[in-house]
Amino acid sequence: MTSQLITGYFLNDHARVHRASVSGRDRPTQLDRLIEGLAEDQIRAIPEGAANSIAWLVFHTTRCEDAAFNVVLAGEPQVFDQNDWQARTKIQRRDIGTEMTAKEVEELSSTVNIPALLDYRDAVGRRTEEIVLQKSVAFWDELVDPARLSVADAQGVVTEMAEWVRERNWNEEKPNAWFLWLATSHTMWHFGEARETRRIVSGLRMA
Repeated sequence: MTSQLITGYFLNDHARVHRASVSGRDRPTQLDRLIEGLAEDQIRAIPEGAANSIAWLVFHTTRCEDAAFNVVLAGEPQVFDQNDWQARTKIQRRDIGTEMTAKEVEELSSTVNIPALLDYRDAVGRRTEEIVLQKSVAFWDELVDPARLSVADAQGVVTEMAEWVRERNWNEEKPNAWFLWLATSHTMWHFGEARETRRIVSGLRMA
């Protein structure tokens, strides 16, 4: 059952929040439909009364997935730190974005390279699939390695303003399987927010 949960249910949900090209699907995914027909200025836009742009939501969910799967679960470098992704995306910060100020969200939304951000997300998604398929069933029941959490801390994944994330979610009491949600349900929740932002900035509803 655990094996089916990881290799079947997880990968199916994971594929839904990445572009179809990542998993080789023959139909549009949630992310494909989210950005379909939008101009870059609409992806960057923060509607009145909203906290985030679609660009920021893609940034945040991707950075969470990258750090959680590569640093915490695999004990390897982030995708962000390879192939010049930081420079290519023009993202000037290394954290996952939690507790950014409104001014910081606006600045990132206006300066991030949108095509590169989407390509970075593709790269993270593909690497996540590789990591999940490499792990044994027993791995997911084991407690997270505290040394890897320390590495994430040293890399500035969570800022001082978001210390509650480290205390509540990224702690030594969690099994490795806990972090799977950061690439699925966490992303789906934020894409629900992005879906409403899309409607406001473009007047278009997702197909």
